[in-house]
Amino acid sequence: MSYEEWPEPGEYVVATVTRIVPYGAYVRLEEYGGKEGFVHISEISSSWVRNIRNFLREGQQAVFIVVRVDRRRGHVDLSLKRTSERDARAKLLEWKRSKKARFLLEIAASRIKRPLDDLYEEFIPLIEDEFGTVYNCFEAAAKEGLDALKDLDLPDDLKRALAEIAKESIRIRRAKIIGTLQLTCLRSNGVSIIREAIRRAKEVGDVNVYVIGCPNFRIEVQGDNYKEAEATLRKAVESAISYIKREGGQGSFSRAR
Repeated sequence: MSYEEWPEPGEYVVATVTRIVPYGAYVRLEEYGGKEGFVHISEISSSWVRNIRNFLREGQQAVFIVVRVDRRRGHVDLSLKRTSERDARAKLLEWKRSKKARFLLEIAASRIKRPLDDLYEEFIPLIEDEFGTVYNCFEAAAKEGLDALKDLDLPDDLKRALAEIAKESIRIRRAKIIGTLQLTCLRSNGVSIIREAIRRAKEVGDVNVYVIGCPNFRIEVQGDNYKEAEATLRKAVESAISYIKREGGQGSFSRAR
């Protein structure tokens, strides 16, 4: 981001508190070349603010929303109280990922012996068109390796560097859902029927089933997100229970608490 750029009113920004005064707090805008912003005491909280340091302190990084921008005078007025907690968390995560992506790009530039500015000028637009953000590109490469980059018109050495660095540096956190399957079958071949029910559950996807103590079985399902894990869990449970009931047994499921 160019240091000549300015934020727009209504935009969420990440800033570091540099100085607290009786009437508000001065902050440094991290995404805008260290430009200074100001948060008036009336914009810190909807409740009465007796001591600003109960809400902000020097050195603290926080998310604010831009209220007014006066480029001629170099003033950026911010608000803390007008931010929503959900949007602020999303903004902070986006900013942290952007910082990490830039750091990883610096490593890639060093490995292929190209200036970082060249990467930003020639290749980053291609990456952003394909993945939305550079961090998303690294995340995809961490999951899929070079296959994630096969459609990008990038030099081979850069692709290899991005894939290697992604594998080294990006930890993929997967969603996990745990529950208990109860499976019983009193037929003479009941054990085999239960085993087949478990096999059918496991073949649905990233599913593991462990014996807790008959008739209880621990089922663990993982996915890239909770929606995906939830869908896999539902299919696995339905597959196991529907099979065992067809074979004359009984099945039920309960979530872990």
